[in-house]
Amino acid sequence: MKYSKIIIVNILIFFSLLLIGELTVRILKPNLWLYQRSNPNEFHDRAFDKNNIEVFWPKKDNDLGWVCKQDSLLKFSSKYYNNYPIVYRINKEGFRNCNDFESHPNVKNKKKLLLLGDSFIMSVYLNEDKTIAHNLQNSLKDNYEVINLGIPGYGIDQSIISYEKYSKLLNPDVVILFYVDDDIPRILEAFRKVEGMNKPSYDLINDSLHFRISKEKSIVTNLFEHSYLLNRFYKKYMDYYSINLAEKLFLKLINMTKEQKQKLIIIRCPVVESLLTNNSYQFYSFKEFFRKQQIEYYELYDRMIDLNKNFLMTLYLKNDGHPSERGAKYLANAIYDILIRS
Repeated sequence: MKYSKIIIVNILIFFSLLLIGELTVRILKPNLWLYQRSNPNEFHDRAFDKNNIEVFWPKKDNDLGWVCKQDSLLKFSSKYYNNYPIVYRINKEGFRNCNDFESHPNVKNKKKLLLLGDSFIMSVYLNEDKTIAHNLQNSLKDNYEVINLGIPGYGIDQSIISYEKYSKLLNPDVVILFYVDDDIPRILEAFRKVEGMNKPSYDLINDSLHFRISKEKSIVTNLFEHSYLLNRFYKKYMDYYSINLAEKLFLKLINMTKEQKQKLIIIRCPVVESLLTNNSYQFYSFKEFFRKQQIEYYELYDRMIDLNKNFLMTLYLKNDGHPSERGAKYLANAIYDILIRS
């Protein structure tokens, strides 16, 4: 009885201190940002509304969430670079390629290289003859045919699903997944808030991948998502969860490419801020993971960190961060060097 009272008193003290701390933070920081994970079908697909006048580039895809409209003059988030007359060749499936995948010519004695990734690989704000894929194709000449599956906003989950959807149709010899760090936390979400688009997402259940389905959040999850005091711990936990989830997604891609006897290469590309601040963000490095899996993995940070800062700035679009014309050529050369050495 005595110990029960002590336990109850300590619990009451703990929750009292928690309440005081919560109220203090809310008063001192009333506009504090809270991380809240999006659930499947929690939000409306506003990007695809008929009356939408804010988002001009995506087309809904039931498997991938979104792809690009088959439109030569797409408009993305940068109002400055949208003023340039940039031409995009989008195929029927919604990717930046000249040929539709269903009618894709199967040229004998020519290997196929499949590029997976986000807006970096798609090369937004660059004309067709300036993209990473085009520069890489020029370097490889007739030895390979480069196929671009890069789509803006994709996490590595959507990149891997796009491979799963089209790999047997395209039958590539080499698969390159090219990612930036933002592509890792994106896998947590079932909704892209910027444009307002739902997407597929996964959870780990008994240490295996499962598609997330619409469900109510638990009381505990709601507490951590709405508490000013507890949310920082919840965000940190979800950061580590995204790493575990990413490793399972990578394993999925590894197994699929092995099954189809395809060569897999993973390339991590730094954003300009990490290079300018000499911060390699090792939290998002999977070097040890891929070493154990015996998969070729490259971090371009190691190649780029010693570049002259003035030259480095020319590799990224000013006030945007995507690869510039020079940057796309540099990255294509880096991919080419990796490919011929592998």
